Amino acid sequence: MEDLIGDDFVQAYQRKNDLDIQARLQTVNLDLLAEKISTPPLKDRKFLESMARLILELGDDLPTYDTVLSDEISGRLPTLILMNIIDRKRREKGIQTKVKTYFLTGGDMLNHQHLFSVENFIRGSSGKIKKALLVTDAISTGRSVMEFSNILESANVDFDIATVSILLKPEEYPPKISKRIRYGIAGTDNSSVTHRTANYVGVYKRSGYNAHPFAYKGTNIMSDQQKINVSREDVKTIAESLYSLVD
Repeated sequence: MEDLIGDDFVQAYQRKNDLDIQARLQTVNLDLLAEKISTPPLKDRKFLESMARLILELGDDLPTYDTVLSDEISGRLPTLILMNIIDRKRREKGIQTKVKTYFLTGGDMLNHQHLFSVENFIRGSSGKIKKALLVTDAISTGRSVMEFSNILESANVDFDIATVSILLKPEEYPPKISKRIRYGIAGTDNSSVTHRTANYVGVYKRSGYNAHPFAYKGTNIMSDQQKINVSREDVKTIAESLYSLVD
């Protein structure tokens, strides 16, 4: 699908509140926002609109999350945007504790070793989690999200799922996913942040037993660090601009 944001798309995957979402989106100048962003995975106009739609979908639930779990390296940048907005919304509601954010290894690298480590981590942290938001950048088959959902359910953790994009209609996924999912755009699993972004986020994945991504060691440390610093500033800019949607 070349034109993912358009009338045909909206008709094919219309949500009950899509007309309201469309109206609210008009209050934010996404083209101007894209011009302010330097990080390639974040400045894409379609990504910014998908992210805005996701934030509107989460809406009043944003301050209820005290924990954010990020699935996969490419989900890190959307996670940081949501983390900034959730923290600000919680402060606005008089909640002083900052949202806890954990980055977990998932996606194509997910194997029994990782699952065992993730399960141990979640079980060890479950008593500290009141409500979690599991964030990923894209859902295609739903395998990785399903594995994490199984772990969270078994640990009796209350959680929702947030994704920038989904390949199928929400109801085409298993109930364990469909009843919890909040998404930006449906009909694609190719959000602009699904490509390799280690040199923008500072981490990479490797096989092994660790539940969390390893620190990134690039060949050009100075250049990579500059990209990381810029991407962090871009995340703040996006979060500040899109906060008006839920202010």
